[in-house]
Amino acid sequence: MLVQDADTGKVVINKNSEAVVPIASITKLMTAMVLLDSGVDLSMRVVLAREDVDTFKGSRSRLRTGQRADARRVAAVALMASETAPGAALGRTYPGGTQALVEAMNEKAASSNDRQPLRRCHRAVEAQRVEARDLAKLVRAAHGYPLIREYPRATAPP
Repeated sequence: MLVQDADTGKVVINKNSEAVVPIASITKLMTAMVLLDSGVDLSMRVVLAREDVDTFKGSRSRLRTGQRADARRVAAVALMASETAPGAALGRTYPGGTQALVEAMNEKAASSNDRQPLRRCHRAVEAQRVEARDLAKLVRAAHGYPLIREYPRATAPP
């Protein structure tokens, strides 16, 4: 467990923060950050394809197969509803495709400006396992993206 002051990053509680644990939303958060870093047009239309749906887990999505939505909405659904299919669709439509997206995520993790950069994120991205300390860094980095901070308000029901 790791609790940090959101403004200063000062560690308030640190108990076994080196333990590597599964965290389901790491890939979605990194996808949104890298997507925004790329400067991709968020009004770009994304189509949810059958291959985006994770049939192994039997997960469902608020977006239906074949449905078109702009990248901004697809990213919001991926983050706010913690859905894998919209994230996969964004990866597929990322410039260069999913492999380019994964490479960009790894580069982002490796080039952190922090004294202790995120560990190579490929393990976090592929296996979705990370230390609490690295997750805290990732969340702090994501907080620096105004659009990511806006998603809860933008997707809340009226």
